[in-house]
Amino acid sequence: MGALFVGKTGIFDHSMKSGDQAARIYATAVVPVPGRKTADGEDLVTLQAKAYMVRTPGNAELITQIDGGIKKEVSVSCAMGSAVCSLCGADRRSGGCSHVPGRSYDGKVAFTVLSDATDAYEWSFVAVPAQREAGVVKHYDSSKGDKTVTENDVRKALQNSKGAVTLTCDQARALARQLDTLEQEAQLGKSYKQELASQVVRLCAGVLPQMELGVFEGVARVIRPPLRLPIAVPICRRPSWRPAAKKRATTRLL
Repeated sequence: MGALFVGKTGIFDHSMKSGDQAARIYATAVVPVPGRKTADGEDLVTLQAKAYMVRTPGNAELITQIDGGIKKEVSVSCAMGSAVCSLCGADRRSGGCSHVPGRSYDGKVAFTVLSDATDAYEWSFVAVPAQREAGVVKHYDSSKGDKTVTENDVRKALQNSKGAVTLTCDQARALARQLDTLEQEAQLGKSYKQELASQVVRLCAGVLPQMELGVFEGVARVIRPPLRLPIAVPICRRPSWRPAAKKRATTRLL
């Protein structure tokens, strides 16, 4: 089916009016959705299409609505060679099946299996698509080249989702980049914490040499960053401690 949609126009509400043409598909691909199954237990795949638009004053508002997520849901118009019941296999178009699509029979949901696509006519922006998740996933900006998907794009996709989330290849790569960055920053933070803990032990041991070193090490292990306060305390106390110690030593000598 994907090859049939290459070159097909994008319109509004399946109007079939030439004046409503707004975009055209130039490439398609079948993309699997990891971890998701269809109603009959098969691996879920989606047909993703790339479309282009000519940037003109006439469609500036449409482009703005697409960028803002207002114009998002789409629907397709095509011809299928076969439409049979998922439960009994009867041809839906001949009327020889009593199973109602969407209704459950003995624990199994009935639906129509469409296959053997013969033609594709158009795709349309609609308000309520038959496939609820059918819609725009990214856009192309001719003035900036192919739009780079950022971590914010992925975050918005996750926050706006009401169920299972389908990520594009670009979104998955952006998420992987973010995870790599977080892992590197976490490692740096761990090393930094260990260094600060060592400083706490060293400084505390200098201020209170009569206490066992293990006490300070135990305290340092449970301290969470920032460690500025424990480090600042012995630094502030050292100037007042040393003169006092010197005075006591002088008194003993006398």
